[in-house]
Amino acid sequence: DQTGANYTAGVAMTFDQEVYDITGWHSTATDSSRLTCPVGVSKVMVGANVVIANMTADTWGALILNKDGSANFDGAAATRQEVGSTSPNLTLNSGPVTVTGGTSYFEIILSVESDTSIDITALRTNFWAYAVA
Repeated sequence: DQTGANYTAGVAMTFDQEVYDITGWHSTATDSSRLTCPVGVSKVMVGANVVIANMTADTWGALILNKDGSANFDGAAATRQEVGSTSPNLTLNSGPVTVTGGTSYFEIILSVESDTSIDITALRTNFWAYAVA
């Protein structure tokens, strides 16, 4: 869990553990916000689910998928929702995205409207990618 976090400026989320990481997409020691495509992969699908707690109701939250540091690419995905509760669930999924194995990487940018002290629920927050070619 992450408590008292400020994501009003739109920040890449970091992850400190993996549930499954068969071919080394993620590192908890270096660039822990990134999923880097392994050599030999040419297309991937990427998704994320973020559960926020203690957020001010009636404000918006957004998730933006970045590839190689940019939100502008073929297959880009984002979601922005006006949330009426204090515990929103934000989800996004990409279609197939062309990548360069060994160098292309993805990050999830979380942005909230004005709440400078939110909590992220770890057990229900995920960031994933899988090779489709």
